[in-house]
Amino acid sequence: MLLSLRGRSGPGIILIEPGIRGSLWLVVLLWESAMSKLSLPSLLMLLLLVVACGDDDSAANAPLAAAVPEGIVVEASGSLEAAAEIAEGQGQLLLNATLGGKPVADKLSVEISAVGGDPAQVTAVTPGTALQLAPGQYSAKFVYLLDEKLGSFDGSAAGLEVRAGQTSRYDLTLTVPVGILVLNFKLKNKQGPPANISSEVKMELFRAEDDPTLVEPVFAGVPGTDLTLAKGKYKVRATYPPGRNRPLVTAWFDEVLVGATLTRTEQEVLIEPEPLGVRVDAYNFSRDINSGTSVFFFSEGADMARAIARAQGVGGKVVEVPSQLAPGKYDVLLLYQPSPMTNPDLKIEKIMLGFEVPAAAEPIRLPVDFETPLGAIRLKVLAGEEDISDRIEMRVMRGGADPNAATPALEEFGVSEHFIPSGTYDVYLKWKKEDGSDGKAEFIRVELGNGHIWEQEFQRDEGPWEARPVRVPPRQLRPITWVDPGDDDDSAGDDDDSAGDDDDSAAGS
Repeated sequence: MLLSLRGRSGPGIILIEPGIRGSLWLVVLLWESAMSKLSLPSLLMLLLLVVACGDDDSAANAPLAAAVPEGIVVEASGSLEAAAEIAEGQGQLLLNATLGGKPVADKLSVEISAVGGDPAQVTAVTPGTALQLAPGQYSAKFVYLLDEKLGSFDGSAAGLEVRAGQTSRYDLTLTVPVGILVLNFKLKNKQGPPANISSEVKMELFRAEDDPTLVEPVFAGVPGTDLTLAKGKYKVRATYPPGRNRPLVTAWFDEVLVGATLTRTEQEVLIEPEPLGVRVDAYNFSRDINSGTSVFFFSEGADMARAIARAQGVGGKVVEVPSQLAPGKYDVLLLYQPSPMTNPDLKIEKIMLGFEVPAAAEPIRLPVDFETPLGAIRLKVLAGEEDISDRIEMRVMRGGADPNAATPALEEFGVSEHFIPSGTYDVYLKWKKEDGSDGKAEFIRVELGNGHIWEQEFQRDEGPWEARPVRVPPRQLRPITWVDPGDDDDSAGDDDDSAGDDDDSAAGS
């Protein structure tokens, strides 16, 4: 190449061509100048020196490699910038962090440490502030503290390079498993656009997998404001008026989604106006049990064991007047089956005599609390990742009863969720092991109070099986008619479970 260049260049003259590096042109220039002046050994030494200097210069200006992100750091790209007023032999490290496209610094703490150095030697730095360091390789640890309730989130960036006399700038993209939710409730209007009724709604928000019987809501209050929540699915229990001048009702709304990276999600809950008629809302110690309750309207004085119901419905749904139910007096039977598939023999009745349906159709709401203390058994058995719960035999006996002679309180082949009257029980389990032999486990004197849940998950081939403690509600369960003795408002029993919405059952979710 040099010979070909010489053929097109005079001594000391460089023809600049695109695609040729500047260091190579320097070699050509020296070649042209030295051909007639330097001896061969001197020329070779000069060329080696030039090439070495050119390589150092290239390395110093080579692009920074991308750092290795982890945790809340999802991207880390680097670039070099000129550094002003920097100490000799030092370089600068500049970290800029963004979250959701916006700079973040106030809730983010960063610690820098040298690769291969003393792990205890760390330097705290504020994002956006340049830090002078000795040339070398570094790593950074990040902690984003959102608040006391949601806690903090960690991440790191490895492979941060600092070069002498230059600023190494890294642009970091962060994400956190937290989003912003805004819920608004609107009531459909036949005459125009839906009316916003958010200010009239009492809302309780639970994670989708939570049992409202056992945990407090992640939020309780009026919708319409920004809620900062962990990413995931949620369900809402809302108490609202289903129409103008209508008594309050309570309903569940599922599939409420919260994104990540502080993404703001606005979700609208559109409520259908209820027709005129009778809506029976069923509770058990203030827990919504509408989904497991059937409602039957019999003629007043009829023998419910023999007569045919004049109308029927389910809890939480309106029986329309007069199309489904004619005006008049009725005896109303409520039948609650907590576990119709797994414990069909457990049926709880509630009867109201002489209930009057007026001639003029109007919205009638009838809240009824069964006030029947119940506990529950929830059991899952796995073989590795396979759910084999349907192959487990369970026998539940009253505490101290002979499992081979007495009548069991509950006997099932295949386990899942089973409601059972509150009390003390002995639980016996049998299954087939992988080698075909019989496996057995027993749990004696399991205390199930009102709303208590014995919830277990076992691996078939791991033993011995040890039970976790019984889960209990955060507060004592009360019927919907209960009023706090310190509450002067005697109307609490008229609007749903306002006096007793300390809990709700999974059956209502």
